[in-house]
Amino acid sequence: MELLLTDDGIGVLEGESITLLATEFADLSEVLAAGSTLEELRKAPVRNEIAFSDARVLTPLGRRISIWGVGSNYRPQTWTQFVRSGNPTIFMKAPSSLANPGAEIGAPATIADQLDYEGELAVVIGRHMCDVSEEHAWDYVAAITAANDSTARDVMKATDNPTLGKSFPQFSAIGPTLLPLSCVENRDDIAVRSWVNSEPRQDSSTRELVYSVPELLARISRFALLLPGDVVLTGGPKGRGIDSGQYLNVGDVVTISVGTCAPLVNTVGARSGSVSLRELMKEG
Repeated sequence: MELLLTDDGIGVLEGESITLLATEFADLSEVLAAGSTLEELRKAPVRNEIAFSDARVLTPLGRRISIWGVGSNYRPQTWTQFVRSGNPTIFMKAPSSLANPGAEIGAPATIADQLDYEGELAVVIGRHMCDVSEEHAWDYVAAITAANDSTARDVMKATDNPTLGKSFPQFSAIGPTLLPLSCVENRDDIAVRSWVNSEPRQDSSTRELVYSVPELLARISRFALLLPGDVVLTGGPKGRGIDSGQYLNVGDVVTISVGTCAPLVNTVGARSGSVSLRELMKEG
């Protein structure tokens, strides 16, 4: 059962069609915040059916969620010093960076020349999570989905700040569907793949994570309260632009596949900017 959000409401993806549900909730994070489970949505009455190709699909969790990320979390990685330190590099992305599936992504060309993609497993929190052990961390997960943790590599390097390099508008594409955890066959071996213009780039699995999903969730929950609908991005496997020097250009199409979730597809668009990165750094 894959759930998604369209501009006509919440639905279930079934093959090439969407079954729209009669529900009071505006998005899927509201379902979780109300204490319901995603599986319970199956009980909602059906009100319509539309073709997936005709739907305008939105980011499934709305735009009020917190987005957490982790750097260098696959073997092997470029930045191995973080692996050796014994501590994952954890950062946040601005909620305003959320992008709909199918939306154009991109940073102002005057600021960022090294636009990168990162296909990642996104873990959706299902209930309030604070100071939880690794042993029980999966109990707090509602679903998984695909994410593109877009990154302006030159901005991140110049500012020494992951959040600034990852928070431009449209830099956090998530979706299109949520797959409830109960539908995930092997939560410790979830495939993560990406393509740029149909050319394979990333091809790995969460079995290659340096810090497992339970480790990441437990660690974050010891410092912060994770709320229903919040998302934890678990890191991008090798095959990103930074690994090969092949960064994105305007018109490129990025496709990301996570587990059995519907593919996440976004196109790189052009954006204008009023200042250059060099000028911004001088101002600082």
